[in-house]
Amino acid sequence: MIHRAKRHFEEIIKVKTNPREIALGFAIGTLVEFFVPIPLLDIIVALIIASVFGKLSKLSLFGALLFWNFLITWPLLTLSLKIGNAIFGSEHIVRYDIEVFNYAYNFTRRLLVGNIIVGSGLALISYFAVWFITKKYQEK
Repeated sequence: MIHRAKRHFEEIIKVKTNPREIALGFAIGTLVEFFVPIPLLDIIVALIIASVFGKLSKLSLFGALLFWNFLITWPLLTLSLKIGNAIFGSEHIVRYDIEVFNYAYNFTRRLLVGNIIVGSGLALISYFAVWFITKKYQEK
């Protein structure tokens, strides 16, 4: 699996595209995977983004979806939830008369805030890492 991911990443880098476009595609793919962690729905959102934005590498966008697969994102989603719990503490907001809705609201709020923090941080780090690797590889 690691060999396949490495080969796919090398194919992305070999594409004669601006390193900024490749890095931007990977960073946006990272954001999509963290904000839409549901398989198939993330691909639909990525297809919409790829059709709207012309100045990003579509190959690296979908490469990011492959890289941030469910096995890698699961522990990071747990981290997102822990960050959300740390931010909101034990605060339990009651908005609905049905307890299941209150639980779903509080859980979703904590997970989304944690995902914003973790996903944005990883997208920023991945942008600069992919840009640097692509630039060095294309200079060779």
